[in-house]
Amino acid sequence: MVTIYPADGLDRYRSKSWAVEILDGDAWRPAYPLARTNKSINTWHQGRDATVSFLTFATTGEVRVRITRLKGDIDTLLVSPLSRDVRTEVHGAAAEFAMQPLDKFWITANGEEADSLMLFADPPVEPPGEDDLYFGPGVHNIGRGYQPENGQTVYIDGGAWVLGSFDIRDRNNVTFAGHGVLSGELWTSQGLLGFRMDFTEAQDYIMIRGYYGRGASGNALTNLTIVDAPFYFTFGGLSTIRGVKLLSPWYWSNDGFSVSPDVLTDEATIRDCFAFTDDDTFFPRQSSLGNITVTNCFVGTTGNGVFNMAYWPDRLDHDFRYVVRDLDIRVPIGNNPHAIFQMVLDGKAGQGGMGTKNQFFEDIRIEGNPAGGLIDIRNRPYPWGGDPDSPTTGNSYNIRFRNLFLFGTPGKKSVILGRDAENGHHDYVFEHVVIGGMTLTDDNFDDFIETNEFTSGFRVIASSGAG
Repeated sequence: MVTIYPADGLDRYRSKSWAVEILDGDAWRPAYPLARTNKSINTWHQGRDATVSFLTFATTGEVRVRITRLKGDIDTLLVSPLSRDVRTEVHGAAAEFAMQPLDKFWITANGEEADSLMLFADPPVEPPGEDDLYFGPGVHNIGRGYQPENGQTVYIDGGAWVLGSFDIRDRNNVTFAGHGVLSGELWTSQGLLGFRMDFTEAQDYIMIRGYYGRGASGNALTNLTIVDAPFYFTFGGLSTIRGVKLLSPWYWSNDGFSVSPDVLTDEATIRDCFAFTDDDTFFPRQSSLGNITVTNCFVGTTGNGVFNMAYWPDRLDHDFRYVVRDLDIRVPIGNNPHAIFQMVLDGKAGQGGMGTKNQFFEDIRIEGNPAGGLIDIRNRPYPWGGDPDSPTTGNSYNIRFRNLFLFGTPGKKSVILGRDAENGHHDYVFEHVVIGGMTLTDDNFDDFIETNEFTSGFRVIASSGAG
């Protein structure tokens, strides 16, 4: 069974670049890809009007999809993630392929990444309940910081486009559901935030705002597509993020999936998600807040690292873990100066003995050539307005990279550099790490990763065991 959502009243958002049809039984049914176009201000096609087209539909099984490029024939077609090995049939301006439930495809024709198509084949969702805060097909304007009630489900149905943001501070058991769109286009990142506001003021423009690191229970964000975030997409308050799509590659400070582990269970989950944003996507630095698991996601970032492993040292008196498994990463075209895995330890005086630990990265596949390199872990001042005379204290340990594959070529050598004997990095495991076709070994480790005397206990395992 296939569910295609209407686009009544959304003509101004209809994609002018792509048409999509889905085979439902014996009939091809038209779907309605939407799009956002903005001038890019970062290194991704800087200064150019760049378009992201996207479509979510629901299916219970494998389905055939036909896409048509409205601007001319398809000469070359890139369907990511490459790990899915998608078999395509191209005829003129059209292409066909199969999609499975939970597939998330990033499609580029003729190398024109600034006019890509994102397709999301989701499992069906539960219908809205009688007591849900319901937004049906069409455009709705809720303004900034709409607060749902405790225990309420906010249902943004397929075909709905909601302008505004939500505030879930002091809220519990709130669920965001449905296959619709939440848009922050009422405010512009480049015209409003990061230029005229400090961090405290800017938090008023987070798309779904909670309390960072402060206990809440039962809050979940599921299945929505969120576009044009003027600042962070999420910031605490949520313990479950599932099936969510984040789209905003044009601006700065579009941080992605920030969670707060449930106050009752100390657990948080991010799974089956997609992100094409400018800023950090995941936050392993939150390992001190609770057990956080990230699984089956596909992401790309245009202006920062995918993994924010730390900016400042945190407490180490815990046994929580941040675990990432089964992840695809596409490196967008551009000159993003930041590494895929980035850790900055900028500890101040009196923060000795703090840092970050217990971060585990498994089964991660990276396509493209990251200009900023693969790994950058250092004691150094915070890169955006930090004190150049900071003592940069902090330690990291118990970090594991397992079955990590960079299929392209990094633009920089990876670095792991400590500050002094009391502030450095130790007890790292590199198990079956492959960079540009070369497996990391003890013999070639120094060719790929620069270290100093303030790192220790690094273990390299050239092949991976089962599991």
